[in-house]
Amino acid sequence: MKHLIIALASASLLHAQGPLTPPGAPAPGMKTLQQIEPRTPISSLPYTISQSGSYYLTESLVLTDPTIDGITIQASGVTLDLMGFTLSSGAAATGRAIYVPPDSPRRGICVKNGIITGKTTVTSTGNPQVWTIVPAGFHYGVYDTSANGRYENLIIIGCRTTGIFANSGAVISNVSVSQNGSTGIMASSGSVTNSTCSYNGYDGIDADSGSVTNSVCKNNSHDGIVAYHGSVTNSTGSLNGSKGISSYLGSVTNSIGSFNGTKGIDVGGGSVSHSSCSFNRTIGIDASSGSVTSCSATNNTTVDLEASQAVVAFCKFGTSNLSGATRTGNHPSP
Repeated sequence: MKHLIIALASASLLHAQGPLTPPGAPAPGMKTLQQIEPRTPISSLPYTISQSGSYYLTESLVLTDPTIDGITIQASGVTLDLMGFTLSSGAAATGRAIYVPPDSPRRGICVKNGIITGKTTVTSTGNPQVWTIVPAGFHYGVYDTSANGRYENLIIIGCRTTGIFANSGAVISNVSVSQNGSTGIMASSGSVTNSTCSYNGYDGIDADSGSVTNSVCKNNSHDGIVAYHGSVTNSTGSLNGSKGISSYLGSVTNSIGSFNGTKGIDVGGGSVSHSSCSFNRTIGIDASSGSVTSCSATNNTTVDLEASQAVVAFCKFGTSNLSGATRTGNHPSP
């Protein structure tokens, strides 16, 4: 009897809960992307960005007018997302695809996720290589005079001069640059990572006092990678018209310079370690007054290791000029 009373009381309580039908459709519980980060579409060229914010392409766009730039950025704090689309130019175009003018200081520019392509071609024939450059289309892919710009996930092909021209503090990552009439990537300082440069009409990457990491530069008409006062790490310079890697007062680590027109790796008064150079037309490794540690240099035409006044330790090489060098644990010992 006791159990029956409890059961009846519980059933009575269950029926007292009220109607279960919702009063109406549920309200949205999440913000849209436009609410989180308002973005402005770009659907035609030319286009000028005069206010900070995020901008994006709605489709691939073509610049044909030879007198103008494609997209001009005149504000700080701008993110330009190409959304996987292409900015291209006709052969007669001479403007810049993306331009940040120098008329006032700007910061915080980001260009990402797409393709920029002109009509320039760069080819090489023969052995030694002879380079032919036929300029057409965009003058520059990205020309940014602001500080601390970011450029990521880009493919830039066939500009008359430089693919990316960046100012101090630039951060460049996951960029492929080829067939440009001059240097592929030029940045006065900052960093270049996970990038490739090939068949450019001068240097592949010129990072000056910045750093180059996990990058490959092949078949450029002059040097592959240049970081005169900077650092090069885990990178390759091969089949270039002049030097594979040049960091004259900087450092080169865990890198390769092979099959280049002159030197494999040139650090002058800098340092090179855990790197290898082979089959270059003149010198494998040149560190005349710097240091060479745990490196290999073999099968280079003139001399494998040029380090006349340097510190050389634990290296493997064939021919060398180590007349005044300090030497430790090398094989063979000259």
